[in-house]
Amino acid sequence: QDFQLRLTIWSLTEEKRWIIKTPKFSNKGQAFSHDGKFLAVVERRDFHDYIGIYFCESWQLVRHFRVDTKDLEDIAWSPDDSCIAVW
Repeated sequence: QDFQLRLTIWSLTEEKRWIIKTPKFSNKGQAFSHDGKFLAVVERRDFHDYIGIYFCESWQLVRHFRVDTKDLEDIAWSPDDSCIAVW
């Protein structure tokens, strides 16, 4: 783990929590889809940037892919949630 960060999601209705172990940032690099179904997270593993897509109902990872950037700074969903912009 490059930056020793983790993202913790706490349930407000049950005594549960979910942990995303390798977010790149603590204050940016996370974006909910406009319909609220998915959370995209910029992650850093083995000195490479990745995007993890999580299904919000279960917080399960549904897609994970490496991003071919030198130093990814942030992400945003397109208005129709069909794409994610990275910069």
